[in-house]
Amino acid sequence: MSNKQCARIMEYLESGKKLDRKKAYIDLGIMNVTARICELRAEGIPILTEMKTVKNRWNEKCRVADWYLDNDS
Repeated sequence: MSNKQCARIMEYLESGKKLDRKKAYIDLGIMNVTARICELRAEGIPILTEMKTVKNRWNEKCRVADWYLDNDS
């Protein structure tokens, strides 16, 4: 594991939860989660992405990424 943030992400994902930018910031204290996901993937961790639609503070629809581990493999 390259750093403590990556370790926190892995612990979160290994618990079976999905992670998005907001959860990463609030729950894990990670501002640039996309960079950490990229680093983990570069180390060979098979992190999958699922896009979901949410509403922002202006009640507009937008799409965000949910990252997760494939627990079936």
